[in-house]
Amino acid sequence: RYLMPDNSVIDLTSQLTLNAGTYTLNDGASGNAQFGLALNNPTLSTAGLPSVGVWNMAASGAIATSPNFSNTLSVVGTQTITPKTLTVTATVASKVYDGGTSASGVNLSDDRIQGDLLTATYSAAAFASKNAGLAVSATVSGIAASGTDMANYQILSSTTSTASDITPKSISISGLSVSARTYDGTNSAVVSSYGSLLGILGADDVQIDSWNAVATYSNKNVGVGKVISIDGVGLGGANAGNYSLASPLNTSGDITSK
Repeated sequence: RYLMPDNSVIDLTSQLTLNAGTYTLNDGASGNAQFGLALNNPTLSTAGLPSVGVWNMAASGAIATSPNFSNTLSVVGTQTITPKTLTVTATVASKVYDGGTSASGVNLSDDRIQGDLLTATYSAAAFASKNAGLAVSATVSGIAASGTDMANYQILSSTTSTASDITPKSISISGLSVSARTYDGTNSAVVSSYGSLLGILGADDVQIDSWNAVATYSNKNVGVGKVISIDGVGLGGANAGNYSLASPLNTSGDITSK
């Protein structure tokens, strides 16, 4: 709007257009004024962007091609900048089955504006299940952030979900033995005892499953301390899936002369 000599007011609101950040105001008499809008001396973040707050507006780069306008424009108005929602994501490291749900090796990342100074932290991380598996769900909780530019952000959720692997725990057998036998022209061996499992955690239910086991000497010939391989030995029990047993098993035994 501008004031005429007769004190009448001319309203040019309908003549205002915006293109690529530049406002153009036609005076209705083949002249115009062009200008941009900017915040008037806002506080800047580390990234160089205006910080959260209510800031006065100001005109910038005013150019007038009409005697009806001067190159000095007064802008009345404010712009409110609100905090950006900070989304924090996480990864956790895979682990070997340990009978618990704790997760470690947490790595946090977020969608901060590049250049801003923030430090994201967490208080706890846990898998949804203690059992071995691929892509086991995990939750990272107690997420917070601090730093020079944190006033420009808000965290809406203090937890985030991710997934990682829990691999079976390797265990071994103690007390595996094979009966010595007389030469019979074959390389078959007879296991006299499968011994016991070493490395089972707590009260986990795991047993040796020898139903499909086959034991063989390295050859059929007579000898002492001959290498014996035992294939097909597995694990049974409610918690067997959390453990792994090397295959084949190796031991030694004798074949005596006939």
